[in-house]
Amino acid sequence: MRLGALKIYTTTSNSTITLSYSNPFVLYNIKILALNPKMNLTIKVTNPNGDSWSFPITSGTEITFKKVNYQSISFNDPNNYTIYYTLQAIYAGCQQELLKLEQESDIAITPISSVIISSPIDSFGNVMVSVNKIFSMLTSSQNWTVPTGVYRVKIIAIAGGGGGGGGSANYAGGGGGAGAISYAEAQVNPGDVLNIQVGGGGSPGTGGSTPTAGGNGGSTQVLDPAGNVIVKALGGGGGQPGGTSAAGVGGGGGESGGIGWGVQSNRTLFALSYAGQNGVSGSGTTPGGLAFTPVLFPPEFPISSNTLQASYNNPASGYGGNGGNPNGNGGAGGNGVVMIWWGD
Repeated sequence: MRLGALKIYTTTSNSTITLSYSNPFVLYNIKILALNPKMNLTIKVTNPNGDSWSFPITSGTEITFKKVNYQSISFNDPNNYTIYYTLQAIYAGCQQELLKLEQESDIAITPISSVIISSPIDSFGNVMVSVNKIFSMLTSSQNWTVPTGVYRVKIIAIAGGGGGGGGSANYAGGGGGAGAISYAEAQVNPGDVLNIQVGGGGSPGTGGSTPTAGGNGGSTQVLDPAGNVIVKALGGGGGQPGGTSAAGVGGGGGESGGIGWGVQSNRTLFALSYAGQNGVSGSGTTPGGLAFTPVLFPPEFPISSNTLQASYNNPASGYGGNGGNPNGNGGAGGNGVVMIWWGD
């Protein structure tokens, strides 16, 4: 048995990895990392005989295929984002060795909440040794440890959007407000543990004879090791329910009334914040539509617009939910996210 070089590639959430190889004595080790705040991904696997099977992925997932012989792996998702995968060929020396390797074939599916990517990658798919421009995306609350050799980080925090209000018997509900987005640069030390708190989207309001407002979106913040705020973004307000004589009013965007937080940590070197869009008010029987978080990417952002910005374009994160139709429920607000990078 001989192992080929391990290579890292990128593709999109609407693409196909072709693995057809003329040598029948070749198997593959494949690891796929798929992570985006909004996912409705279908992965389709096709074997050399043309038979296929598929499975859905709706949240961050690592899929590992061990010693497999596939013709292709296809991705299909209405949301556009980048998928990272590693590929390694395994060359069997004889038929007996091939059969033994095929008996060791395995598939593992593991939930993930963050991806750390090292770049650049050369034209052959090999990782170039570099500590520059490393990126981490966090879609759930957790403790995050500063890597070795890192003394300064940049952070984007997007708060959760408010839920849409429910519709009354005769009037529609208002849409939820979008979560705010904040940016900060902070001084850190290797081994520091930062507390990441990602705000959830607001719950949808219920419709009917006694409709309810949508829930407020949760705030997203990053705390230093002492528990002080490095950066924070406030959640969007829930949309109001339809009334007896008028449709529901949209919820306020996060920080639409002014910056409602202050830097507490002496680690913060620079910070700014943008308000989320106010929720769209209903009009008669027409519910309020989605409200969006403004897209903010500072100069020299290390991940190209092709691979990342599409992933976070509206309404991928922090959006305010739709208002409900008459007697209908509102929509849930979008969850927040934290992005951290360094080395640029």
